[in-house]
Amino acid sequence: MKIVIIGGGAAGTRTAIELRKRDRSSEILIINEKNYREYSPCGMPFVLSGDVKNFEALQTLNEKFYEKMKINLIL
Repeated sequence: MKIVIIGGGAAGTRTAIELRKRDRSSEILIINEKNYREYSPCGMPFVLSGDVKNFEALQTLNEKFYEKMKINLIL
């Protein structure tokens, strides 16, 4: 089975993770209109103020996590 999730924010990513826990063999694809992975939007003021050095620090899951979970991303 191929599962396609539209939207790579918190809800789409969490859905993909939960589906992967239940089904190890299906192909899971997240299509996101933005060119970056899920991030914590609550931290954006800290990036803008300089307290957090870069936007990537707000991304809660790295590429290795998606690879490990066998979740494909189209950004």
